[in-house]
Amino acid sequence: MTVAALEALAGLCLRLHQEEPALKFAHSSGLLVTAAGDAVPTDELKELQFRSKAVAALAALVCARCGAVDTRLFEDVPTWLGENSRRTAGVAAAMFSLAQCAHVGGYFKIAGELYGRTIAIIRNSKDAASEGTLASVAMAPDEVHVGALAGLGQLASHIGKFDEAEGKITEALTLAEKINGDKHPRVGVILACLADVYARRERGTGDNIIPEGLYRRCLEYLGSPSIDVPDTGKQVDFVDIMALSRARYAEIISKSLNRGEEADKLQKWASKMWKGPRPLMDLMKVDSAQTTLKEKSKGSATNSTIGKVEGHVVIDVRLGRVIWKVSS
Repeated sequence: MTVAALEALAGLCLRLHQEEPALKFAHSSGLLVTAAGDAVPTDELKELQFRSKAVAALAALVCARCGAVDTRLFEDVPTWLGENSRRTAGVAAAMFSLAQCAHVGGYFKIAGELYGRTIAIIRNSKDAASEGTLASVAMAPDEVHVGALAGLGQLASHIGKFDEAEGKITEALTLAEKINGDKHPRVGVILACLADVYARRERGTGDNIIPEGLYRRCLEYLGSPSIDVPDTGKQVDFVDIMALSRARYAEIISKSLNRGEEADKLQKWASKMWKGPRPLMDLMKVDSAQTTLKEKSKGSATNSTIGKVEGHVVIDVRLGRVIWKVSS
């Protein structure tokens, strides 16, 4: 229960852009598990070790404190998560975190497998309503399910499978509407993911009616303030998603006749409000330069057996944060 509480605190701090406390809580979770040692049954200890590593990896990624992705985190999963292992929803939440680490790192095959296993565990879990599970990584099982579906959709979009991407994100949207209501901010976050799919698919065609409309709905549901309202310094929930969506919306309308001034205002607002650890415009350059990203084959310059790409952006539906990593 204490480990779940530390995971929850780390997740809450990440959502609130409190990076140092998030890293501290994630680290404390690992120390607690290490100290438990022989006092905890072997199966339970393995689960807690996995969860503590996952929350630490996610915190480091969101806070931009990680270097190269350690693939041992992913490769270790099948060695202990056998047919008789404790497949709790807490494990699913941790697996979702590692799926995002793999996704952002460009390890598409592993990310897809982990997203899929996350969904399978949630659907089959018998402890989905337990108190410890609800605290795990600050996310209830249903939200893990929504997040993993949205992750799969973004992954498909990043490799150019736009029909599959639309299907997965629409499934996530339907589930989120059922859980939260059809105009909840969480629904707005998923609409941002869906708008990105259409923007990628229509890039270069000039047909931007659908993504433009989706970005507007996304910003409405998120409660995004007017660009003409002065910044009061008050913390704004989901501000990362608002800023990214407005910047991407601005990129679309900047190509329209007589909308350059509007686009410029939106870009300036987005850059000012952005709270991520790296400049928003750097993210936009990476995102715009690669409409779709492809895995490098085995034996490529990365010497990876999984396949790795450089430059990747993922919306974390659970935390309402934008996570990305640029590999050197």
